[in-house]
Amino acid sequence: TATDEDGCSPMIPADLALLACNEGVAFIETANLDGETNLKLREPLPETQMELAPPLSDPCSDDDEEHLQGEYHGGGDLRMDKVQSLQLGISCNLPDALIYDFNARLY
Repeated sequence: TATDEDGCSPMIPADLALLACNEGVAFIETANLDGETNLKLREPLPETQMELAPPLSDPCSDDDEEHLQGEYHGGGDLRMDKVQSLQLGISCNLPDALIYDFNARLY
């Protein structure tokens, strides 16, 4: 969680492309945008999540019928060395008033 104490602002006044997070999912508060107090679940792209925060180990056993090969289970620490060396581009629309619609393409 971003806090003022660690030099990060928990408020990000912009559209957001979530690349990775420690748990594999993030809960985003949008009350300042839309007035809704419930948190919104967001997931990063599996490719960037696996690259930037690989799982510590696979918690599924071999006999687990629900296990999907290659499924991300979360729990990996964010690899800041990978984040700092990441080279990618993003193509998206300019900021607008459509707060429920954000389309972007990573390359």
